[in-house]
Amino acid sequence: MEEPTTQNTKLIQRKGELTEEKDALATQLEEANNEVFNEHQAGFQKALTQAAFFYKILLNEDNFDVYKDIYHDQLVNIQDISNEDAKEELDAGLLLKTG
Repeated sequence: MEEPTTQNTKLIQRKGELTEEKDALATQLEEANNEVFNEHQAGFQKALTQAAFFYKILLNEDNFDVYKDIYHDQLVNIQDISNEDAKEELDAGLLLKTG
């Protein structure tokens, strides 16, 4: 049987190793999240550019607003769509998932 002080020393050392491992994993996760965000943003920008090209849409028009969505065939503020209604329509495939 190990001495309590030896066992305690080993546990403290192991705690330090696990803390370093956790910090490294947290850094990797942050980098991965940033990469995913940047790819999403680049893809969205590409889609906007293509929409402007193919459909001759001016992206700086007052009508273009990323905080609006088509709901019951009308362009409305996202906040005006209740979460329950949006979930039902999303499940039914009637509303695009935006985030």
